[in-house]
Amino acid sequence: MFQVAKIKGFEEVIGVDISNAVIKKANENKNRINKDYCKKLKFISPDESEEKIPQIETESIDCIATLATVEHILNPYAVLDELYRVGKKNSTLICTVPNITYIKHRVQLLLGILPITGTSAPIEEWREAGWDGMHIHYFTKKSLSILLRDCGWEPVKWTGWGTKFPFILPLRKRFPSVWSGEITAICKKV
Repeated sequence: MFQVAKIKGFEEVIGVDISNAVIKKANENKNRINKDYCKKLKFISPDESEEKIPQIETESIDCIATLATVEHILNPYAVLDELYRVGKKNSTLICTVPNITYIKHRVQLLLGILPITGTSAPIEEWREAGWDGMHIHYFTKKSLSILLRDCGWEPVKWTGWGTKFPFILPLRKRFPSVWSGEITAICKKV
């Protein structure tokens, strides 16, 4: 959020998190840094349902990013519908999720190994760490596309990324459904 706030094109940057502790820490960092761009930052929590953000007006946001969050949400339809509500006409949504069809995960499944998409903790420690980093959902490019379209977001570009083996970055970007551990959909509100 702080890096986005540095961009001159954004008048206001709103961070939303369900954790009041995260909101408190973000505000402490904002006050500690105390730079001009920090004045653009605002941190809020959704209401009790964790699906609505009443503090944000309907059709008031130009660009929305939900990065590595949808897989943690019990009802992704409700959350993406809410993001649709707050997005302006022709707004952009950037949505990143773990990709269960990543080539590494496919090979692991063939070998009878459970792919890990959300934590570095071994399975034996998941009782304390949370099941696969608290992931509730797994996605493929196709399933994410269906979810996004059902909520009014039209994917216009797909990409992937990764830093381990930089020589395959062009493959990750062009064919994220196979070569990237995470897939990113850049969408327009329809």
